[in-house]
Amino acid sequence: VLAAGPADHRRAQEDAALSQRGDPAAGKALFQSAALNCAACHTTDGKGHTLGPDLSGVGGKFDRPHLAESVLEPSRQIVEGYRITTLTLA
Repeated sequence: VLAAGPADHRRAQEDAALSQRGDPAAGKALFQSAALNCAACHTTDGKGHTLGPDLSGVGGKFDRPHLAESVLEPSRQIVEGYRITTLTLA
């Protein structure tokens, strides 16, 4: 039996996210958890930091596949205005 690789694990997470009902309370707990530390960059309902986009109401703006991708691979698509810019000064 072959061990599942990272792509298989990622696909299983995406399948679970797309096939199960959302749980706002569980999502809020994850957002606030120290392990994920979402609030270090993002704001929701006026709480958190503004280094990244405000995620209040994001569930009504995007479809489930986009939301699942954004949670599982947060750096895959960076919203304009939040991209890193490096300046080298002479």
